[in-house]
Amino acid sequence: MLPGCANLLDVADVIYGFPFKSDRFKTDGIGTPVIRIRDIPNGETATLTEEHADAKYVVSDGEILVGMDGNFHMAMWSAGRAYQNQRVARFISKGRIGNHHLFLALAGPIQLFNSTIVGTTVSHLGHSHIKTIQIVLPGNGLLGDMTQKFEPLAEMQLNLKKRNRVLRRTRDMLLPKLISGEVNVSELGIAVPEEAEA
Repeated sequence: MLPGCANLLDVADVIYGFPFKSDRFKTDGIGTPVIRIRDIPNGETATLTEEHADAKYVVSDGEILVGMDGNFHMAMWSAGRAYQNQRVARFISKGRIGNHHLFLALAGPIQLFNSTIVGTTVSHLGHSHIKTIQIVLPGNGLLGDMTQKFEPLAEMQLNLKKRNRVLRRTRDMLLPKLISGEVNVSELGIAVPEEAEA
C-alpha cells in the first residue's frame, strides 16, 4: 500500500446490483424505478419493475454509481429512490472520507479501467479490478478542510440536477399547450421584441 493511501474497500462499501428480469421491465408508470447502466449518465430512469428486492439494492440520491459493462459510466444518482440493477456497482463511503471525495478519487481509476480493459465484444469491470483501487488520503487537517468544502458543493450539484429535471418536465408539459393555444399567455404582458429589419 502506498503511503497516504488506503484501499478502496477500507473506506467504502461496494454493492453490486440485483438480477431483475428484464422481460418484466415496464414503462407504464407502475412499479419501482430500476437503474440500468444506460441510465447512469442521465441520472434518471424510465424503466420500472414490480419485482421486489432486498433493501440493500435501493439507491438514494447522492449515491455513486458505476456501470460495469461497455463504457464504465459513473455519476451520482439524483432521481430519487430506485432499485439497482445487476452490472451496476454502488459505492458508499464508510465515513472516513466524504462522499464527494470518494467520487473524485474514483474518477481516475474508473477512467483508467475504461481505457485499458478490453473484452472480445464488450469490456467488463469486475470486483477483481475494483479491489485494486487505492484512495489518496491527506492528513487529518487537510482532510477535514476538504470535507467542509467538497460536501456542500456536491449537495448543491445534486439539488441543481433535481431542479433542472423539474424544469425540463414542466417545459415538456407546457410547450405543446402553448403551441396549440390551449394555454393563452397573450394577456400576461410579456414583451416580445420586434424582428430586426433586414
